[in-house]
Amino acid sequence: MNGERTSSKLAKPTRGALAPATAESKEKIDRTVKHMLSHMREPLTRDFLASIAGLQQEHYSRIFKKHTGYSPLEYLTRIRIEEAKRLLRHSGESITEVARKVGFVDPYHFSRRFKQMVGVAPAYYAVRRELRVVASYGYGYLAALGVVPVAIDWNALGACPVPAGMTTERLQAAGDRLSVQDFAEWSPDVILAASDDIEQEVMDMETCEVIVADPLQDPIYNQLPLIAGRLELLPAAEEWIARYEQRRDRLRTRIRSAIGDSRVAILRIREQGLQMYGMLNMGYPVYRSLGAQPPDKIKMQSVVNAYYHSSVIDPFELSFYGADYLFVILQPDDGAQAFFETLSRTEEWKRYSPVANGKVFWLDVGRWLSFDPVSIAEQMEEAARLLLGEERHKHPSGAQ
Repeated sequence: MNGERTSSKLAKPTRGALAPATAESKEKIDRTVKHMLSHMREPLTRDFLASIAGLQQEHYSRIFKKHTGYSPLEYLTRIRIEEAKRLLRHSGESITEVARKVGFVDPYHFSRRFKQMVGVAPAYYAVRRELRVVASYGYGYLAALGVVPVAIDWNALGACPVPAGMTTERLQAAGDRLSVQDFAEWSPDVILAASDDIEQEVMDMETCEVIVADPLQDPIYNQLPLIAGRLELLPAAEEWIARYEQRRDRLRTRIRSAIGDSRVAILRIREQGLQMYGMLNMGYPVYRSLGAQPPDKIKMQSVVNAYYHSSVIDPFELSFYGADYLFVILQPDDGAQAFFETLSRTEEWKRYSPVANGKVFWLDVGRWLSFDPVSIAEQMEEAARLLLGEERHKHPSGAQ
């Protein structure tokens, strides 16, 4: 990978996750980032970078983090490590020489920082073959980047198509805990995992990098670039995001024209009761991608809590979530089916506006619970077809 191209990708702020900086402050930050890129081997301090921007140190640090998501020196370290990755893979130079070229005086300090950020030691990184990736979570991230894993948890495909070229059996069922020995069977270079589905001893494997995808972060604008950077595939992530945004914008225009400011609710029916979703997870493709309007109560709760996921509600509370359209996910078990049969006979359900007006769309739980870029893109397309009247899902039992 070309080092200059990698660095230019780093210089872009993470879209969709950070508050926008003013045009003037953005220009000042960009000026210091360009200096970092062209002078990374020099001893750069925050004081010096702030002087280039013409800003007081503390103010410079605040707007730099607002613009990039990192402190100035954290960002500089990331630039240096990205260039070190390129040199280690392609230059044939020693670790000491690579460290010096990217601005680390002490090669031991360089090795420690490299291991912290990349997950493997520089010496191992320099000689490793084409990456063998195991996905115990989030296959959709790899699919977006064009990576075919050597092993995958088939329970977590979500809306992604079944990958071609698989070379191993599926991982154990979701929720099972795999040991170091289990993972070692696939001789992975990288394991993609969720923070709660992997043991610490796997995280500490010496010859393997573990990338943890954070389910609380934006999958498209935060996690995909992060994972792509670790796999040296940042251009692939940028290309995927550009295609997604083009399709998203076209669909937004059509949805806006078709339903205007009509409100859309997302309800999951389980044996334990009803769950009304917010703007994350299943709400992401509907509200964030398509720009559909949530019920007022959902909008207010999402403003108060940026990580608001969903609310468990009683049937009488349906009227509190006023909506014109309703997406429904029915849990595929007898208990949920029995609960719905009872619910469907209640006046609360019958009087709920989307139900009364026949604007209810039934979704597949397996396709809609996954929270990764490819799944979100597929969910967005499906939701758009339903709202535009191009496709209609019926309740699995045939009920309307």
